[in-house]
Parts: sequence; structure tokens; C-alpha cells
Amino acid sequence: MLSDKQTLQLASDLVHRIAPKLPPGFETRSVDGEVSIESEGSKTVVDFKDIVQQPGSPQIHVERAIDGVLSAIQDFVVQQLREPWPLQTAEQAPGAELPMPEVAIAWPRIRLWFGSMMNPALTFDPIDVDLGEEDP
Repeated sequence: MLSDKQTLQLASDLVHRIAPKLPPGFETRSVDGEVSIESEGSKTVVDFKDIVQQPGSPQIHVERAIDGVLSAIQDFVVQQLREPWPLQTAEQAPGAELPMPEVAIAWPRIRLWFGSMMNPALTFDPIDVDLGEEDP
């Protein structure tokens, strides 16, 4: 299991990767292990820390938590804008309306994107987790 410090740092790193890629008018933040997105007085929150620190495989829980954050942010942005986000071309995903969030973990590096791995609609800088004494 990741420590509290590692989990809070991972949530913060995740927010710092996502924030610059959001459409104008959207803000995301991490406070006490909760990741939120806000726009025009509306807000949604994912309890990132609670998901990550469940008993069992840290890698599986980190992947689920990041996927949950990306999905919640995508849903929130789509609902607020009333249009698809992120946008993708027909070449990226023929017939698909929305690119799905994806997470790949090869400790200590975490990669995240929307769409197919070979032709993503939106990518984020990878996150390198400081594992310290932990070994997921």
C-alpha cells in the first residue's frame, strides 16, 4: 500500500498533469486526497486517497483511482460543455463518440491518456511515483 504522503503526492501530481489540458473555465485541485473539478459553480469530487489505500494490490488501486478521476473529469466537462471532450478525429477512433481514459503502470512510471495507445486523442506527461521504502 502507498503511504499517505505518497498518495497525496500522486493526487497532486495527477492534478498538475490534467489542469493544463482542461478547456478554459475549468479548474481541478487536490485537497486531502480528494481530486475535484469545478466550473461555473458546479463541482464533482473523487476520493482518490480512499480508492488508492484499499487493501490489496497498490497497482490495481492506483490504476482504478486514476481511471476514476479521468472518467469523472471527462463526464463533468462533457456535461458542462454539452459537447465531446477531449475531441478526437475519425482516424483516432472510427465510430467512437468519446475517447476512453487509459492508464498504464510500470512502477514507478504511470502513463495516462484518452483514446487508443497508438493514436491518442489527448496525452498527459507521465508521473513518476517516489516509492521510497514502498514496493507495490
